[in-house]
Amino acid sequence: MNHDNNETDEGPASLEVPKRRIGRVRMSLLLGLLLLMSTQYLNHTGFCYAEMKYLSERELMDRVLFGSNARSMTDNEKVDDLRARTGAEYPDCCRVSKFAFGWSRFTILFNSALGNYRYGFEYSYPADKAKTGSEDLFQWYEHSINSCGSSAHTGFGESNSQASYEAILRSNNKNWRRIEDADRAD
Repeated sequence: MNHDNNETDEGPASLEVPKRRIGRVRMSLLLGLLLLMSTQYLNHTGFCYAEMKYLSERELMDRVLFGSNARSMTDNEKVDDLRARTGAEYPDCCRVSKFAFGWSRFTILFNSALGNYRYGFEYSYPADKAKTGSEDLFQWYEHSINSCGSSAHTGFGESNSQASYEAILRSNNKNWRRIEDADRAD
C-alpha cells in the first residue's frame, strides 16, 4: 500500500461497481424496451389479453350478441335465439370492422397504445313494429367493442327501409362468405 500518493487498495475496485451498475441499467432498459415493443404490437393488432389469444371476427360478434353463452351454443341455437329476441338474421345481421367507427387515427393509436384496441360493430335488425307502427322499418346500430368482444358503447343508430336492410344483409353475407373462404384456404 502506498500512502504517499493517497491511493488505496480499494481505489480501482470502487470504479468497477458503477461500471457494472451502468451495464445492468442498460440491460434493464433494453429488456424493458423489448417487452414494451412486443406488448405494443399486440395492443395495436387486437390481442385479447383476457384469453391470451386473438379472436376471429365471428368470435367477436358472438361475444357481443350472446355473451358468455357464445361458446356453448351451436350455430342453429344462435340463429334461433337471435331471431326470437330481435328478429335479426344470424350472422348476416352483423359486421365487425378492424377500426372503431368515428374515431380519429390519433384516438385509435392513443387507445391501442394503452391496450384498448377497439373494433367497429354494425348490427341490423327489424324494428319492433308495435312501437314504430310501420311495417317496413329496420334498425341499424354501430357499436365500439374491445378486442375481447365486450361492447364499449353504442355509437349511434338509424332507421332504414326494408330495401336498405336487405342490402345490408347481402353485403354482410358477402363479407362472411369471404371470411369463411379465407379460413378454409388457411
